[in-house]
Amino acid sequence: MIILNDNHPFLYNLLLKIYAHVFGTSDFVLRFFSTIWIVFGAIVSFTLLHKHGYKILALSYTPLFVLAPNTIYYAQECRNYAMILSLASIFCVLLYLVLESLHKKLSLKHPNRYFAGIFVCGSAMVLTHYYAYVFVFAAGVILLIESLRTKTHTLGLFVAFLCIGSIGIAWITFHHIVGGFLYRMDGAWVYEQSIWSLLFSIILSAFGKFGWVLVTISLLVCFIKYKPIDLCKEYKPLLYIVGLELFIVVGVFFGISQTMTPRYFMELYPLIYLFVATILSAFWVFFSKIQFLSRV
Repeated sequence: MIILNDNHPFLYNLLLKIYAHVFGTSDFVLRFFSTIWIVFGAIVSFTLLHKHGYKILALSYTPLFVLAPNTIYYAQECRNYAMILSLASIFCVLLYLVLESLHKKLSLKHPNRYFAGIFVCGSAMVLTHYYAYVFVFAAGVILLIESLRTKTHTLGLFVAFLCIGSIGIAWITFHHIVGGFLYRMDGAWVYEQSIWSLLFSIILSAFGKFGWVLVTISLLVCFIKYKPIDLCKEYKPLLYIVGLELFIVVGVFFGISQTMTPRYFMELYPLIYLFVATILSAFWVFFSKIQFLSRV
């Protein structure tokens, strides 16, 4: 009943209870559970990218993910945000690899394994935080549209996201019938500032103020020296997912519930990190070739 009376899905609380039963309930031990999740997400994400030949991208993405202010903060906080961020990182890397396959840049020997990974991570996210539903829905819509456009992996992606949605709907139905979840919406607090403030805060929180300055300068250098316009167009589905989720957030804010805060939408951050890392890694390859040719 404690889990059902919570305003979040059950998975994090259940895993934390099992972990605490084994390792104890001291403040350090409970906070370390979040650290484990961040390290797990970073290692799996790095391994997936590196294994598929994206070595420079792995070296670019992982520091962006691990050293982001929010990641560092959530890694020591005893709440479900580290778990959702870790799962989102793995989920987004899997989406990235599937997207590469859709564009014929990567051959997946066993594509069903990637769809299974998307299903597992997506299901775990929606069973950890309710606003993950929005992110998974946005990702599913964009990936399915892209798969229809390229006529590749449509059935596998459709089944994966359909199963995630079915699990999410089944849980929220059970949570409401048994725990009265929907009756508690907006009952405790709501976001009191404007929707524009919320959207700005969501994007700003990805890197923080100073982080965005460094990222912006780095991207400007890339665009001036390398001009990766075609590269940006190729990976625009990543930004489409971000844009669609923010659009849905506006609809939820005005039509359903204002119980939200920027940290509820952290699932977007790995997509932003991947997009930035892709441009930076492509520039690094380009710069390395120029350096090599200049020596010949």
